[in-house]
Amino acid sequence: MPDGHKISRDHALEAAESRLTTSVLGMTLRNPLIVASGPITDGEERIRRAFKAGAGAVVSKTIFVEEQPRILERTALFGAGMLNTTLYSRRSLDAWRNALRRLKEDGVAVIPNVHASTPDKLGALAEQIAEIGFPAMELGIACPHDSGHERAAPSVIAQYVASVRRRVSATITVKLGASEGLYSQASAAIDEGADALSISDTLPALLVDTDRWQLVCSGLAGYSGAGIKPIVLNAIYNLRSSGITCPIIGIGGIETADDILQYLYVGACAVQAYTIFNGSRFEKISKISRVLDHWLMTKQTSVERLVLGNRP
Repeated sequence: MPDGHKISRDHALEAAESRLTTSVLGMTLRNPLIVASGPITDGEERIRRAFKAGAGAVVSKTIFVEEQPRILERTALFGAGMLNTTLYSRRSLDAWRNALRRLKEDGVAVIPNVHASTPDKLGALAEQIAEIGFPAMELGIACPHDSGHERAAPSVIAQYVASVRRRVSATITVKLGASEGLYSQASAAIDEGADALSISDTLPALLVDTDRWQLVCSGLAGYSGAGIKPIVLNAIYNLRSSGITCPIIGIGGIETADDILQYLYVGACAVQAYTIFNGSRFEKISKISRVLDHWLMTKQTSVERLVLGNRP
């Protein structure tokens, strides 16, 4: 009898894995929920914790090895999401390369996120990260509170992507904001060899603290969380309607399994979540996966079928 129960449990686990598994960015993910780039993915141990908690993959905090301004980085949570002025990882290239090698050896699914101040420097950095052998990398070139608007011109995005494409064979996904001109930006990236898009980066935003009579986070910040989800859903839907066919990773307001399903409906292949893990860290990943699997089982479908456009 105990052996029969074990077999039943094993079969149930295999069925759940089959329903949740998805292939994207040259990777086979155990589920479509990826932890997005940010302070909670800055370094080896934080990435390990996210993956151990059940994430399909983890995007590193942006690897940027040039000198950065010493600013007071701020984060402000509020009802409709989060503002932040955090920039890039301050870990050295050697520290990141060593950490990524160990993570790869241990089978941790990582998507390194990289950025540099010029296209040529980004190409050189991407080449050194690509040598480690992860299947994909994300180009984080549009941070809104670090002059991201200056790099938003399609011609500039094209230069960044082309520089990386000349140097690496890994799958490249470009992280862009869901703002005006997105179709032109996406097209420019794809034309120069980008394989996928990550939509959306944080959106530029302000809040006012009326008690202190000052700006929250001291000025312009990146806005993420539940409030941007309808904007990002619309952006992805419009990209698909306009003929963009490459894989798209949806980012913005992922808090529940239903949020993931909404992104899959409009044409995303997987999602990234970040804001929900601030404070609670990663314990919510397993619950989201369980609820998503239950929905898939009830509808007798799978993530892969939904990505292919099959109705549940």
